[in-house]
Amino acid sequence: MRFEKADLSQRFFAALVDVFIAGLLGLVPLLGDLLAVVYMLTRDAIFYVVMTTGDWRGRSFGKRLMGLRVVRTGGGPVDLAVSVKRNLPLVVGSVILMVPLIGKFVGPLVALAFIALEIVAIVTDPRGRRIGDRLGDTTVVRAG
Repeated sequence: MRFEKADLSQRFFAALVDVFIAGLLGLVPLLGDLLAVVYMLTRDAIFYVVMTTGDWRGRSFGKRLMGLRVVRTGGGPVDLAVSVKRNLPLVVGSVILMVPLIGKFVGPLVALAFIALEIVAIVTDPRGRRIGDRLGDTTVVRAG
């Protein structure tokens, strides 16, 4: 199967939508930060699991809005485990942010470092794969 690589600007806007959703979840009293991290980790599979429709497979809300899909490079479904693997680098800073005292200073720096590394990986990889895509054996493509 041949797929068209997703455009960097499309990926950026899809990520913005998903970060906005995570931010809204973060407003929930007591559990908000945890809900936001869980959403960011499972975002590429959670709607498929909840809605049980193939149209949502490999698509977060942001990716669906931007016409993108996550696919496994070797075939197979993008399930919750794959989604967690590919999104792990993007939540490290958020998890550190939850650590009392030091987290508020170190978390944002770690998050920015990981985001910068991910952007460099997307731009330099011929298939547009970021570090998380390599961990999950995935790539982001235009939905056909």
